[in-house]
Amino acid sequence: MIIDVVSDMVCPWCFLGGEYLFAALAQVPDIPVEVRWRPFQVAPDTPPDGMPMEDYVKARMGDDTSRFAGIQQQLMEKGAAVGLRFNFEASRKMPNTFNAHRLVAWAAQGGPGGQSRMVRALFSAHFEQGQDIGDIETLIRIAVVLGMDKDAVSAFLHSGAGAQNVNAEIEAAHRMGVQGVPFFLVDTQYAISGAQPPEALAQAFRQIASGNVQSAN
Repeated sequence: MIIDVVSDMVCPWCFLGGEYLFAALAQVPDIPVEVRWRPFQVAPDTPPDGMPMEDYVKARMGDDTSRFAGIQQQLMEKGAAVGLRFNFEASRKMPNTFNAHRLVAWAAQGGPGGQSRMVRALFSAHFEQGQDIGDIETLIRIAVVLGMDKDAVSAFLHSGAGAQNVNAEIEAAHRMGVQGVPFFLVDTQYAISGAQPPEALAQAFRQIASGNVQSAN
């Protein structure tokens, strides 16, 4: 089974949905699964150097930011249940994630699980540690911690390689009608939208694997 996950590393529901996915996969160890991470940008117009998080929230929510606080509280509670520690106070900048997506795509060469390790590290860096994952030097440090060669990662990120592929995949997601993330595409034909609880995901995977997909679409 191949699961394509369309997500963005500055989307908190994607962070949560990703952990839900890993928890779900632990419930179906008998199903061989390959997880592939696909790019999406929830804020594609963010400047290359990012923007203050306060300005981003105001642009998205308007003057009524109280609703955003409620969403944050909900995320912190749901995240804590699966071991995530959202630290919204530390995330003072909304980064542009384009280079982060390039790095995730490149991490596939690290073998099975390479992309997942990179994505989880980037989510944690942004939401738990408040790091600027739009900054190339920050991305290099994260990659090195994961065991990647510093010179190779630096050369890749500074070269601009992979940009065309990332753009093409983002455009492909839009053509598929993806408007919100996370979005899961199983075996290129069964769509699951949103941060679904692990039990619901595991049930859907069992149905798809068994061929009983009527209620898993």
